[in-house]
Amino acid sequence: MTNINEKLHETITEMQNKILEIEDIASKNQQLASPHNAKRIEEIKNNTVNTIKEAIVRLEELVQHEQDEHYLETLFAKIIAKTKEATQYTIQKINDIKNNTDLHTALHDLKQQAQGIYTDPKVQGFVDSLKKETVKVYHDINNYLKSEKTQANIKKAKVKTVELAQKGVNALDRFLNGKDASNE
Repeated sequence: MTNINEKLHETITEMQNKILEIEDIASKNQQLASPHNAKRIEEIKNNTVNTIKEAIVRLEELVQHEQDEHYLETLFAKIIAKTKEATQYTIQKINDIKNNTDLHTALHDLKQQAQGIYTDPKVQGFVDSLKKETVKVYHDINNYLKSEKTQANIKKAKVKTVELAQKGVNALDRFLNGKDASNE
């Protein structure tokens, strides 16, 4: 059982080293991240570290009850492999968070900039004059379309359109019925 106790100690030491590695990387990246991203890094770190710590406790309990040395040696190897895998995954997620712009912060900054622009007196004056000009153009177009002259021209255009359409129908009818199209 001494051999198993040594292997247990090696396994636990390896797992504790991975915890230290995760904590070190998380700490360094939290210092560089926005407050929002630093919180996300802390959550990811805590989830993985707590899982590894819980695995250590369960492993110690299991060794007290399990007698099959081969099973335990295989289990230790699997646990170390899974711990390394979890560590790499956690480090990758921490780096992803650090490298990505914090969308929440970016949107907040953009909103503040937009508000700052809109409250600028020059911009506000331009926006107000643009609104007035848009209303004026709308009314001018509306008045033009409602004028008697424009309405008369619209009616003439409608009559001419109907006349042209009728001539087209008549020409098509003569063509389809074999009559000479040049009679009209």
